Parts: sequence; C-alpha cells; structure tokens
Amino acid sequence: MEEQFERIRHQVDSKLDNQKQIAVTLIAVEETIRDQNSPLIPTAYFAVLLTTLEEHCNSPTGSGNEIHGAILYLLNIILPNISPTILLGKFSQIMPILLQDLESNKDDSAIVRSITGCMESFLIAQDRNTWNQLLAKKVFQALLILSVDQRPKPRKRAQDAVRKILNCPPPPMVKHPVIGITTEFCQRILNECSRSDRQSVHHTLTLLKAIAGKWPVQNLGQLSELLLKLQKSNDALITIATYQVFDELFQYHRNGFENYGLEELLKSHAELMPNIQDTQLLPHWLTIIAKGFKAYAEINSDKCVGILHGFFKAIFPVLEVDNSDIRVATTNCLVELIAHGITDDVIQETLRGGQTESEKKQCLNEIILIVKNGFNFRYHTSWSSVLKILESLFQRLKRSSQKLLGNLLIIVEDMRMNSDSVLKDAADKTLGAAITNMGPQAFLNVLPLNLENPNDNQNIGRAWLLPLLKDHVTNTELGYFIREFVPLSERLAQKSLHFQNQSRMIEAKIYETLVQQLWALLPGFCDLPLDLPHVFTNVTAEMFSNVMYQKPELRPIIVLALENLVKKNRAIMESNEDNNQLMKKYDLDKTSAEKNLQILAKYSTNYLAVFFNVFSQTPTAYSAYILNAMKVYLTITPVKDISITFDKVLNLLKQSLSNHTPQSNERATSAIPSTSYTMLDLSIVMVPYLEIESGNKLYEIITALLCNEDPTLQKKAYKALSIIAENDNIKAVIIQNIDDLQNKLIESAMVSTPAAKKNRLLALMNIIKLLPRTDLHMIPDVLSEAILSTKEISEKARIAAYELLITMGNKMKEGGTIIMSNVAETDPTAQDVDASINEFVFKMVVAGLAANTPHMISATIASLSRLLFEFKFDIDQSLLHQLLDTIDNFVKCTNREIVKATLGFVKVVIISLDVDFLVPHLPQIILGILTWSNGHRSFKFKVRHILERLIQRFGYETIEKHVPESDRKLLSNIRKKKNRAKHRKKMDLDSNDEKQDKESTTKHKSKSFMSNSSFEDVLYGSESDFEVSDQEEEIFAKIKPSNIRSKKASVSWIDEDEDEDEPIDLLDKSCISKVFGSNPLIRKTSKHNASLFNEFNKTKDGRIIVDESDDESLLQGSDADMNEAENNYSAAQRSSVSFTRGQRSKVKFNKGQKDDDMDLDIIEPIDAIAKRNKKNKSKRNVITVGREYKAEKAEGDVKRKGKPDPYAYVPLTSMYRKKGQKGIKISLTKGKVKKRRARKLNL
Repeated sequence: MEEQFERIRHQVDSKLDNQKQIAVTLIAVEETIRDQNSPLIPTAYFAVLLTTLEEHCNSPTGSGNEIHGAILYLLNIILPNISPTILLGKFSQIMPILLQDLESNKDDSAIVRSITGCMESFLIAQDRNTWNQLLAKKVFQALLILSVDQRPKPRKRAQDAVRKILNCPPPPMVKHPVIGITTEFCQRILNECSRSDRQSVHHTLTLLKAIAGKWPVQNLGQLSELLLKLQKSNDALITIATYQVFDELFQYHRNGFENYGLEELLKSHAELMPNIQDTQLLPHWLTIIAKGFKAYAEINSDKCVGILHGFFKAIFPVLEVDNSDIRVATTNCLVELIAHGITDDVIQETLRGGQTESEKKQCLNEIILIVKNGFNFRYHTSWSSVLKILESLFQRLKRSSQKLLGNLLIIVEDMRMNSDSVLKDAADKTLGAAITNMGPQAFLNVLPLNLENPNDNQNIGRAWLLPLLKDHVTNTELGYFIREFVPLSERLAQKSLHFQNQSRMIEAKIYETLVQQLWALLPGFCDLPLDLPHVFTNVTAEMFSNVMYQKPELRPIIVLALENLVKKNRAIMESNEDNNQLMKKYDLDKTSAEKNLQILAKYSTNYLAVFFNVFSQTPTAYSAYILNAMKVYLTITPVKDISITFDKVLNLLKQSLSNHTPQSNERATSAIPSTSYTMLDLSIVMVPYLEIESGNKLYEIITALLCNEDPTLQKKAYKALSIIAENDNIKAVIIQNIDDLQNKLIESAMVSTPAAKKNRLLALMNIIKLLPRTDLHMIPDVLSEAILSTKEISEKARIAAYELLITMGNKMKEGGTIIMSNVAETDPTAQDVDASINEFVFKMVVAGLAANTPHMISATIASLSRLLFEFKFDIDQSLLHQLLDTIDNFVKCTNREIVKATLGFVKVVIISLDVDFLVPHLPQIILGILTWSNGHRSFKFKVRHILERLIQRFGYETIEKHVPESDRKLLSNIRKKKNRAKHRKKMDLDSNDEKQDKESTTKHKSKSFMSNSSFEDVLYGSESDFEVSDQEEEIFAKIKPSNIRSKKASVSWIDEDEDEDEPIDLLDKSCISKVFGSNPLIRKTSKHNASLFNEFNKTKDGRIIVDESDDESLLQGSDADMNEAENNYSAAQRSSVSFTRGQRSKVKFNKGQKDDDMDLDIIEPIDAIAKRNKKNKSKRNVITVGREYKAEKAEGDVKRKGKPDPYAYVPLTSMYRKKGQKGIKISLTKGKVKKRRARKLNL
C-alpha cells in the first residue's frame, strides 16, 4: 500500500488529469488525518475516505466524477489492508452506495474497475450468515454480469474478482455459497446465447476457465455436454475456448469425471476431430486428448487400453502434415498416450507370447507396428518426431524393450548413418534411451561394436557408439563389463603396442584411444549395478587396484567408478521413497543397497591403502579426485581400521618431518609432493573419523608445525586445526588443550607466512567459538591481527578476516570475562573486564583509530563498518553517536587510504541506521563528504553515490538545506539525472527492467569480495540508481574504446617474406614467430621512419640540422622511386582490379571487378590467408554485356533511344542444355556473362 501511495504522491504534477486528481485527493486525505493527530494507518485512511464518499454521494450537486473516481480508486487500494471484522460491520452501509455508484457510472470504465475491487474486498470478508442475505447475492450477481461485459478491462477485473471470491469460502465451508448461482449463470448463457450472442458465450468460457477448479462435480456432465455442443459451431475462437476449459477441468477434476463417463467424453472428442490441416484447432485438440487420456488412465488404467489403440491409430497419420506446430503437438500427444496408456500388465501379457491374441497384447503389438511403419518415406518430414515417439517407447517398456523393440534399432542406426545432423541428434537420443532401458548387453547384441575387425564388410565398426554408451550406461550388470570389455581392452592394447613397434603411430594412437574409451564406460557400470554381490569379488577388487597402479592414465576413471559404488548405494539408503518405488525405478531396494555397502566395506581398508599410495605418486594439481574418493570410503570403513591406518600415516609423517626440505612454489603443484605434504594431507582427510586418542597425537604434531619455516606445512597445519575444531567428534582435543593452543597461536603470529594467512584466520575463528566464557583473553590478543588482515592482498584472507571479526563480536555478545592479566603486554595488575558487544566495538576495536600508521587506521575503519552493519541493533546508541562524531574527523584527513575507508563507513551508516538517528549528524556528514566532491575521480564518484542515497532516505529538500551554495550545482545535477532516469523508465519499462537485471547481475559478479552477503550489497552493490551524468559520460567515453576492444575477438597478422612464394605452414611450430597481435607493417614503417630521423645531425637541444647538399642528393636519389610509386598508384586506380583498404586493412575491390591471383600486400589477416589457401579456383572468362544500358544515377538499367529493350529471354537452368554443346551461358550475378559449357545464344 505504501509503495502505491508513494507513486501516487509523485503524480501531483502529472499532465494527466485523472492521475493528478488522485494525487491531490490522497494528499488532502493525509492532511485531514494529520489534523486529527492520527497516524497514517489503513484504518485512518478508510475512515476518512468512507466519510468523504458518503458526503459526496449525499451532496445534491456533487463535485464531479473526477473526485468520485479518485475516492473509489484510493478506497480500492485501502480495503485489502483493512481488518475483515471492520469490513463485515460496514458491509450493509457501504454496499448500497457502491451499487448505486455502479449503476450511475456504468459507462466510466475506471470507476467500474474501482467499484469492482471494493466489492471484491468486502465480499471476501463476509461470513456465512451474510452470504444468506439478499444484498450479498445481489452484489455478487452484479459482478457476474460485469464478467461478460463487452469492455475488456472491466470484464477482466470482474472475472478476477469472481475467481478470488469463489476461492475464499467463508469458514468452515469448503464450497462457496454462491457457487450454485455462478453455475446457473454460466449454463444459462451457454444455452441461450450460443447462437444469438457469441461474444457473451466467449466471455463466459473465459470465466469458466478461471473458475474451473471450483466447478461443482455434480455439474460436470451438464457442462461437458454444453461444451461439446459449442464445439460443433463454426466459430474457431469459441472452439478453442472450450478446449481450454476442458484443459482446466481435466487438471482439477480428474477423479470427478469417474462417475460422468470420461471414456464417452473422449470418444466424443475423437468424433469432433478437426481437419488435419487446421493449424488453429488441431494442436489444441491434441492437447485435450493427451490430458483427458492421462486423467482417464489415472482413474481406470485397465479400461484405458481399450481406447488406446484407436486413438494412437487415428492420431499417428497426422505426422504427415507439413506443419511444425501440428507435428510437435502430435508428437507430445502420442508420447503421453504411450506413457500413461501402456501399463505393466499390458507389457507382461505381450511378453508371455502364446497363440491367443488378447486385447492388451494386440494393442501393444499394433502400436509398435505403427511406429515401425513411421519410418516409411511417407513420414520422411517427421522422422525426428517418430524417433522421439520411439524414444518414449523405450522409456516406458524399459528392460522389456530388448524383446519388443530390438529390431527397430537397426533402422535407427541406418537412419543415423545416412541422415543430416538434425536426425543424427534425434537418433542419438533414441539410441541413448535404448541403452539406458534395454541395458548395454542387449543393445550390443543387436548393434555390436566390432572394434577388432572393423574392415570386414559383415562386421561394421561402430566406435561411434562408445560416447553414447558412456553417457547412458547406468543401473546395469557390472559383470558384463568385466567379462566383455576388460578382455577387449587388453586385446586392443596389444594391437596398439604392436603398431608402436612397427612405427605406425597413427594406428597405435587410435587403438590407445579406444582402450581409454572402453574403460571410460566403467563409472556407468558402477552406477547402481544389479549384480554387485556376485561380481565384486577378490579378483575384481584386485584387478581395479592393479589398473590404478599400472596405468596412471586410467586412475581417474577407476577412482570415479569405485566412488560411484559407494555414493549411489548410500543415496538409495537415504532416499525418502519406499522400497516399491525404488524397485520400480532401479530394481534395487534399501535392503539390497545396505548389502552392497557391507560388501564394499570389506575392501575399504585395502582400497584406502591403494588410494594413499596412488595419492603419494600424483602431483598436487591432479590429486583432488583421490581425496574425494578417500572421504567416501572412510564413511564405510570400521573405526578400528581407521585408527590402525591413521597410526601408520602418523608414523610416516614423523619420519618425513625429521628430514624434510621445503619445495619451491614453482614445483609445488606440478611435481610429486614430498612425503611430509602427502602424509599431512592424508591425516587431514581422516580427522573427522578419528577418536580422541588419535586426535591428541595429531595435535602434538600440527602445533609444532605452526612455527615451521615451510609455508606449505604452516598452511596445512592451520587447516588441520580448523577441521579439528569444526568436527563434533574430535573438537574435545581443542577444548582440552585450549590454554596451550592459545599460547602457541599467539607465539606463531609473527612467523605466519602470507600463504597460510587465510587458513590461520579460519583456524582462529573456529577456536574462538570454543573459548570458555571464563577467559576470553585470546580475543584482544589476536584482534589487531584480524583488523590488519582486512587489508590483505588475498581476497579469501580478507573474507576470513571479516568473518573472524564477526565471530569475535558474537562471542563477546554472549558475555563472559576477559582476564586482562593474561593479555600480552598488559599490566599484570589490570582488572578483569566483562565481555560485551559494546566493550568489543567501542573500546577494543576503536582503539585502532589511535594507531600511528594510515594502514592500521583505515583497516580499523573498515572493520568498524562491518561490525556496525552486523550489530547495529545490539550496540549502545549513545556510544554510536560518539563514534560518528569521531569518524567525521577522518573524512577531512589528507591520506587517501583513510578517506576511502571513511567514505565506505559513511555509506554503511547511511543505509543501515535509522533515519531519525541520523538526522542530528546530517550537517557534519554532508559537509564532510563534500570536501572530496572536487577531489580524486574515485572519491568524486563515491561522494555522488552517497548524496544519492541521502536524497533517497531524507528527500531532496532536507539535503539541500545542508549543502553549501558552492556545491548546489552537484545536487542539481543529481536531481536532473534522477528525473531523466524516471522518464526513461516510463518510456520503456519492460526493457529497462531487463537491462537493470543484467547490469545488477554483472555488478554482483564483478564484485566477488565478500560475495553473497548483505554487507557487500551495501558497500559494493549497485551504487547509482540513476542514469550516468554528463561528466561521467565524458569519462566513460574515454574508457569505452578499450572495453569494446577487449570484448571483440582479437585479430592476428602474419608477416610473409616477399621472396617466398609458398604459403606459411600453420602446423609448423616455427610459424609462431611470424604471427603478430598487431599489424607488423606499421611497426616496420615506424622503425624505418625512426632510422631516417637518426640519420640527420642534431643540435644540443635536439633540433635537426639539414644540409642543402644532403637535401639535393636525397631528392635526386629518390626521384626515380617517387616516379615509380606515382606510376604504380595511377595504374592501380585505373586498373580493372583496383582496390582500396578499409578498417583493419581489409581489402575492398572495386565493384564488379575481382582477381583471385593478385598480390595484395605483404601483410594480411590470418583469416584472409586461410581462405586464400583453401582451394585454387579455376579462372573463368567473364564477358560484361549490357553496360550501355546501366543508369548513371540509379540502380538497374534504362531504355536507350534507337536501341532494343535491355531484356534477354533465356533459359536460366542447366536442364535445357544438351549434352556435348559448348558456348556461352548467361549468369545472373552482377550483369556478367560467363563462358561455360552451355547452349550458344545469339543476342
């Protein structure tokens, strides 16, 4: 409501009289409320407007429809916010007035809409007793009459009101008392006006569509008969409207049609099928058949088979129509029929076979035959649709499709191999559905890969199936992969090795790639395998381990497959679906998944050992997937085994640390890591699964590493501490050693490396959460470090620093005691301090403002900004006033670093704090920031943005009072910009919204610092809500070209030697030396000019000395060159192959003239050279005719006196050419006659 009123208030100066009148009325109503010393609440608005409406209606003269319409408009906005009790009491008083107004102003569309909204709000608030009164029914009948009004806006508003009223029955009723009146009204219009008043019928159907969900079930039969009767009319719009009503009825009343002959209704629809060429009606009819059949299948799945075959047989031929909309609708309809009409009983009965042909068996066989016939040529335009229908059949029949649809796979394969790209994509989807549902074994029995003898005519190689198998194999037999693909990969590997020995590297690489593609299928076979208990034996487990050791290139595939075995079965166990649903989807239930996990747990310890060994041999940059697999297998490993394994890792860690040598940063990610790094990473991974005893052992090691000189060890040690503090199972280790840990963390602060800063801050954050409330002295000890870390170069470190400050604030907010004698560099006799948020912000953090360095002061101000935003409702307001006065002194500081942080603090204050709180500080805030309004460019933008925010919150007039005269121009510019932005928004609201969404998305993406936080939105979000000012446009105009250049694709150039006739081989590695990012000809010219400049003698001050003799010799020596250049230039301009250069040195030939063999220049773009070297086209002799007919000042030809008309009637295609004849053939391009083999023409 307040947003609407705010928009209306700004329309007081509108040029439209109706908008202006509403704004004036609203301002008058608010002044009346203020005069009565009442708050501006909905009830006060309602009382004043109601009194004004009654006075205006009782006035003998009245004040005009404008004021009356404004009152009703405002009343329509107010009523939804009024208590239902008040509306219930005022119903009998207001309704007669509204009915009278509706009758007297029925020609005013705006007033009618306002009255409709008021009636809606009143009727929704009435109880059951009121609806039994005649007045309520009379008002509702008035809305029903308006719902079929000829004017669109009042009609739509009334239909919306009727819908909302029927959706809100008075409690405790489920159905609304006036639903009977609505039913009778609609049926009467459909009966009586079906021929005389088609518009009313159409409007009634629109109303029925809106209220279909509330239509009485007992009236469904009558309504269906009326709708079917209307479909027989010749009015296409009414027919479409009936389809839309049926669509809503099928959606809301699926069970309601059970007693009203849904089967007969569908058959009646089938009899009224539109013409297959009717692009307007047929898609809607197909949609209704699909939804109606779905509803019927849900009601009675057994009987739906009886009509499935008839519908499918009648609809499938529609695919012959050459219209994309009809084909899409037909495809979707047939897919729905397959998905809901073919039941499990139909599939099972068809699979049983036998000589008896039951209705179900015959139905499915007929559907498959119809789909098979869809691949005949008569459906060639719809083959992609037929493939989609076949795909839905595979999805519905699932594993039964291997017997019923196997023969169709050969047709799909032939179509894929001999079709265009569109059909290839559709065929791939169909084949993928077949792989998923049939299973790879049944699929490959029909379409074998034949990778070993692909040249045999009878065994066509199908290596192209491997990517499809990789993407679609799931929930199948793992044993098939072990039996078939593992031996096949070994044989192909032997072939690859054989070709390598023969130096046939291409064939060797092909077979090596095939081996990798075969093993890439393993993760799919490990996705919920059906035979895991029988297949995953010691032999299988050992085979996977050996492959990881022996073939490093296959390690990611094997690790992912083993990870899938655990993750997918665990997902089944944690699923919310019951066992019946799981069995239907995956042929597995929770019990089977639990057994699978128990089998895998037997091998988890061994696999962890394999993972550890492989991890130690893998570079850090490529080992993340192994760590993920370790985490997964640790979840199923027994705790005792984890402890034993951890002890071994810990012993290796101790041994490696004794003789550890740090690795350089350059080799840290690409080389195999040292044992210390590896063992420490393994220890960190195992932390969440350790016992307390093992945790204590790890604690002793990592705390000793906090002061280590190796940055990597430091970083990992802090990471381990953070993880220990986060996990509930082992954080007791931190609590037990909290005093010792605090001392070690404080001691290690000075030796902490920048690389470990982020992890150190995160560790401090998690440890502070565990501090006992009896002693919080660690907070002041590390506070300075946290504040300074907000200025770190690393973005992640800055984010962690702010999070650490918030954690400290929350800990202090909880209360407790700070033992000051334990704080470093503090008097031992200092008294203890009670912890509070005020103590933390206004004493501990604010103390940083007294620092000696600008770096610390700016960091403190930035920290205060974050804390103020987070705890603005918890801190003392009086102390906050003092803080604002203190920060104001830093605005006028001369240090830019401090000023930048201060302006950010001011912006946070303006947006976060209450308006009334900020009013006393407005003068000092405005005068302070205006100090930098003419300063550095970035500061000038910040000042402008802050002023815009101030104007938004306090209003232009309030801010203008505190702005000095010298800065009023800036304020005026902001106001103009705001008005300009509002005008643009009115002109193109929709497109402007899309642009603002894109711009805001871009800004948030570009500002990743502290992303996804409301504080970041305040400090770094959309700073300007208006259009760019004129001064900013000048600045952006200078920056714009560089931005545009960066967005466009870069152009590369090749420097070719003049003496070389051969084109450059771009596959040669040496060609990179001849590729430039800019035109090298310009650089050569500049160097040549520089060398000429250096040949002259110069004075001491750098001026050039030119001797006359030198000048003459220079001129004489260059005469020949100049003459030659002039002659060449003239010849080029007169030549028939003349050209000019456009932007980026692109050659533009003179119109109608071109020579492919001319030498354009030494330098050409790469694209031009690539096109020139593609193919040498044969020359064609071109004879230009008809030039004498060309117009001098226009396009085309003109008639000449004494000459024949410029027309030539000749055959334009090659079908008229006789075999063996030679001559000239007319070409239609640019008036040229090209010499080709064709019939001779005598013109």
